[in-house]
Amino acid sequence: MSHLNMVVGVAVVGLLGAACGSAVAPSTSSPQGTPSAGPSVSLAPSVPPPAEAVSLRFAVLPDPGEEGNAKKFVEALTQEHPNVSVTVEPQAGDDYSQKITLQAASNTLPDVFWIHDQGIKAFAEKGITLDLAQCAVDTSDFYESMLALGQHQGRQYMLPRDYNHLVTMYNVDMFTKAGVPLPKDGWTWDEMVDAARKLTIKDANGKTTQYGIEGDNFSWWAITVPAIRGFGGEVISAAGDVAVDSDEAAKGIDALYQLVKQGVATNEFQSPTEFLENGQAAMYFHVRPIVGATNDVIAGKFKWDFATFPKFPVKHVVGTGTSGYAISATTKHPEEACQLLALIGSEAGQKIFSSTGNAVPILKSLADDPGWRAVPDPSLNHDAFVEFPEADSLPIEVQLPAAVGPLADTARTELMEKVMLGQMTPREMVKQWAERIRQAIADAG
Repeated sequence: MSHLNMVVGVAVVGLLGAACGSAVAPSTSSPQGTPSAGPSVSLAPSVPPPAEAVSLRFAVLPDPGEEGNAKKFVEALTQEHPNVSVTVEPQAGDDYSQKITLQAASNTLPDVFWIHDQGIKAFAEKGITLDLAQCAVDTSDFYESMLALGQHQGRQYMLPRDYNHLVTMYNVDMFTKAGVPLPKDGWTWDEMVDAARKLTIKDANGKTTQYGIEGDNFSWWAITVPAIRGFGGEVISAAGDVAVDSDEAAKGIDALYQLVKQGVATNEFQSPTEFLENGQAAMYFHVRPIVGATNDVIAGKFKWDFATFPKFPVKHVVGTGTSGYAISATTKHPEEACQLLALIGSEAGQKIFSSTGNAVPILKSLADDPGWRAVPDPSLNHDAFVEFPEADSLPIEVQLPAAVGPLADTARTELMEKVMLGQMTPREMVKQWAERIRQAIADAG
């Protein structure tokens, strides 16, 4: 996801070793020919040999928070398995996925590496990632939709680490001052639009000075694609056909465009971001990972809170995604790499990860855990992040050939920019998007 942009009862796979005790063969007679008293058996205990020292490399995004999370995982793993050492390697560079691909080609890929949900198919098809079936990690308590994002052709190649369900983040003081009722979980799109209009302030010249919504991410798949689905359209049909060229899909795009056109939402291509943080916008739609950094900025400025993402008029869908970790298909230490993944997906590992407050646990049983709900304030409506999992709406990459996904993503962003700038109608946008997806599919063969 942009601006980023995750197992109850999981047992970390143990290292087993065994050795047999030695025994002296029984003697049938003594040297003098007298009967032996019986077999002589060594009383030395059976002691397994010490576990062999193993070194793993763990690749993560070049972000202090990501490095910190990884080091906490490593600390927990090495306490359980002192023979295992892990080097955390931030992967610098503008294109993380490209670097992972190049490392795989040169046989220098770390044993375990971070991966996002939209990239797993390409890595799996190239044979870069290990089939996690051999890890025997219990995923029965995972959110099913997030588990699916780590799969390709029915096999698990990425273990998701958190649950990223879009919510409404809003300025409580702004709502209260305007006399607008605070959002409630389960509120509708029409209720949200009505509130946004009432919270929008314009000067004598008609220029917006306070926005109802910060719309800097309206072209993000997690908003654009659910809007299309929520107004009755679809991008890719269940049969795999390109279906976005429709009036229903255009209605979803138009619902976003009208908010920008009317000055109710910021225009991401003409205005700076961070309107919510600066007290210039009442609402913002995003996911849990930005909560900590956002709270650091607004602390002391105003009170804020969360509500569920508003229900669209035709279908209740909410943009939801994840990221997680994969294992190199060429690792020389698959057992120990599996141990690291099992630790991350366990209850203990999830509590370590979510204690920052920037992650919703991937385990459904931890939805009410006070650890992640305590940050930044336990009194906030953290329920919003776990309500309505049945409405999870996933990226279209899972329905497209691996080579097509990035092209479809780029096309959507470029076309949405033209819509928001008034250079293209929503109906033209969905038509051209369909054409570009079909062409990418044809080119991919």
